[in-house]
Amino acid sequence: MAVTTTLRDRFFLRRRSRTAAVATTVIISLVMTLMGGFAGGVILLQGYLERLESSLEMQIFLHDGLRQEAREALASQLREAPYTDGLRFISREEAARILLDKTGEDVTVLLGGLNPLPDAYAIQLKPAYRHPDSAALIQARLSEDLAVAEVRFPAAQLERVRKNTGLLTLIAGVLGLVLGLIAFLLIGSAVRLALYAQRLSIRSMQLIGATEGFIMRPFLLAGLVQGGVGSVIATGLLAGLYAVLRTVFADELTPAPGQLTMLIGLLGGIVLFGLVIGLTASYAAVRRFLHRSLDELM
Repeated sequence: MAVTTTLRDRFFLRRRSRTAAVATTVIISLVMTLMGGFAGGVILLQGYLERLESSLEMQIFLHDGLRQEAREALASQLREAPYTDGLRFISREEAARILLDKTGEDVTVLLGGLNPLPDAYAIQLKPAYRHPDSAALIQARLSEDLAVAEVRFPAAQLERVRKNTGLLTLIAGVLGLVLGLIAFLLIGSAVRLALYAQRLSIRSMQLIGATEGFIMRPFLLAGLVQGGVGSVIATGLLAGLYAVLRTVFADELTPAPGQLTMLIGLLGGIVLFGLVIGLTASYAAVRRFLHRSLDELM
């Protein structure tokens, strides 16, 4: 009867341990999915703001009747300027079509077939020059050119985008720290509860002279496995979620080459963080049970 009871206790203990290990893995995967989703959303939002900032062009309107040689000389000057990241020519006909698409009004019809819009160049500034002060200096310098009638740049819009980017970075940093702390506490509690069923086994091994390293080794390995499996599941969920969202928001969620590298690095970071937090939480939990008296364990 005693033997039967012992076997039954061992069966339920092993079953409880497996259930706790599965529950811990699920909790790790959910927490990693939430953290990864937050970090990925921040990366994509920053990429959107960067694309919005890079789309702000400086428009250089040319004088009417400007000779082709003067226009080409100005284009060459703009193309070779250190601040130019992209250059395109907008003819007066193209400008009329753009205005028609935006407002629905055809200026040539309103003015009896005349097109009052000038030819223009539009340049994209390099990131180092996307600042209101730098843009103002470039604008003033280009306005002195005899071929240029007017230079316009949406400095106020650029300032708003830059402020929003700075605010996003600050909020993301604070929330990231809070989420990291919450993740560590949740996973630590889950691992500690999973090991609670084996606290007496740990005490028994201590009583027969097992060293701390010998006792910890299997639990640390289990923590690594749970953290690794949970984080791999999380990366799969995030990749699947991103693929689904890309089918709906193709333009908004299309990452730039640098962002794609960051997203891939994020997935690798999730796996690494899962391994580290699984190992750390297991180590802390086992040490907690190792240094408690039998009365405290009971």
